This record gives sequence, structure tokens and C-alpha cells, in this order.
Amino acid sequence: MSTWCQVFPDTSGKKIHLLDRVAVRSDSYKQTEGQTLLRPDLLLPSCLHCGGFQKRLVAAVMWFSSGGTKSLLHNDNVDNINCLFAGSKELYFVEYPKYKKQVNLDNRMGSYSAVDVDRVNLTKYPGLQNVEFHYARMEAGDCLYIPYKWYHQVRSYDRNIAVNVWWTPLLEFNTTDCKHSKVKGLPTFDKYNFLKEEDDLPEANDMKEYFQNLLGKDTSTTLDQLITKMQSDTSLIIPGLGWVAKLDEVAGKLFDVLDVDKDSFVTQEDFDSLDDVTVDRLSDVATELEEALDEQLVAFGGDSVETYEDNDVVTGKAGKAKEEL
Repeated sequence: MSTWCQVFPDTSGKKIHLLDRVAVRSDSYKQTEGQTLLRPDLLLPSCLHCGGFQKRLVAAVMWFSSGGTKSLLHNDNVDNINCLFAGSKELYFVEYPKYKKQVNLDNRMGSYSAVDVDRVNLTKYPGLQNVEFHYARMEAGDCLYIPYKWYHQVRSYDRNIAVNVWWTPLLEFNTTDCKHSKVKGLPTFDKYNFLKEEDDLPEANDMKEYFQNLLGKDTSTTLDQLITKMQSDTSLIIPGLGWVAKLDEVAGKLFDVLDVDKDSFVTQEDFDSLDDVTVDRLSDVATELEEALDEQLVAFGGDSVETYEDNDVVTGKAGKAKEEL
């Protein structure tokens, strides 16, 4: 996949290196302007061209810095392929869900841990001494697959430019789809549709807005109707995936929080009456919702029903920039 990482098509027919387009000073970082500016220049990795992956693309993001940066230990609610154009990276991984109970993500809604990766406090994070770590080093031209929710920590060296692609995982691979590709010419990013922002599963602090949009305005919703709408929301539940009792339990808790006046209906008046304390309760139940979705996937197969919200927290002298393409 080194060709994908190094050379890009141009409308003039010439081959132009991305490194000629992006310059990063040694003491700062830059971002490209315009979210879709580079999509015609980037080739989608061949393993995502068919089989259903191409229909579940969430985002393509460019990361660039002058090096000397490191991320916190975190995970993402999507599958990920990261391709490096310049510099080098070191990555440490911990398998999910095998070590789910041992890795303490202090900010559960942010999906990251505040652990000092250079000096791990095993008193505060005792579970980390009992986990198995996997190590990978990337050089320019390498692409690396990062599985859904695997915990990882990244260090970047030298002038660093990378692009990663997020997608929601498949329950099964469509082999016949690969025999009839409809993409003509080079499979650049601009030839594929990425999930709209409003299709993404919201973070916990957006739960109020999410459910308000799900239930609709000027309506009265019962618990059974809430469950039905959750079951039909493809940003929450992968079509064809079964429903588990834990989701009924969580739906009941969500309904109890949203039904402020306790009249067995959720209305616009209830949403208008939600205060900060109640919204915080929604955040707590959102954690249970995530666990219920994990239980559902274990029961019926697959890996993820969630889509990307940026949770990477980066530290270091130069900092790091990202731009959604």
C-alpha cells in the first residue's frame, strides 16, 4: 500500500506528491482549509473498495505535526486504517474487550485515560500491570489497521503527516459485491459517500439533542414507541442485529430520565424542562447504553454500532493538528 501513501493523481495527468503540498514548520502545526480539499488526491485503500466497507465510511482525517507529540491512551468507536506519509510513529495496543475491565478510561465519555504513559502510576491504574501490550512501528508508506475499540497510544516523530479512514464495522463481508465495482477510474475519496454528521451516534453530552431529534417535536412518546424508534435507528443499531434484554432495561432508564413530569409520555415540554442535573443523568445512562450495545454485539456477532466522534487528546511541544477531509 506504499503507492497509496506516496503518490496522488492530478487533473493535469501529472503525479504530485502530497509532501509537496503540505509544509509543517518545526515549531508549529498547520491545517488545510476546506474539509473536502484533498479528497480527489487520496486513494481509498484497496481493502475497503468493496464487500460493504465502502458503504460504511465515516470520516477521512489528516493528522500533521512537526513531531515530538504523543496521544493519551484511548480508544475509538470505529474501525480504522491509518496511513503514514511522512515521519514515523510508534503505537502500543491493548486488546478490547479482553482487557476491558483492566483499562481505566478516566473520562468514559471521552474514551481516554489520563494515565501518564511515560510514568505509569500502578497505584492509580493497577489493572495496567496485568494487560498484554502489542507494539507497532510505522514508517512513511505504511498503513496499519486499528480494530474497533482497541486501546492505543501513539507517538509521532519528525515532520509527521498521516491520513486515517474510519468506518463502522460489518457483520459479514459481501463477497459478490467485489465482483461488480461501480467506481470508475482511480478510487479516490471523492468517489465515495461518507456518513453525514447527523447520522453519527452522539456522545453522551449530546444525548438530549439526539433523543429530541429521534422522537421528533410536538409529539407524545411512550416507552414502547421509544424502543421501536431506537430499534429502527440505523446509527444506533446495525440492521438485522437482534435486540437484547439489557437494551430494554437501558431504554426504560432513558425514558424515566426524559419523562420529567412522570405522566408516562415524553413530550417537548419534558425536553424544555431538562436541567443540567437531569442531562448529567442522561450521560450516566449513556454509559450503560454503550455497555448494552457491546453485550448485543457479543450475543449476535460483529464489533460496532457506533460511529466516530473525535476523542484523541494530543500533548507535546509541537502539538498536533487534524483536518477532516
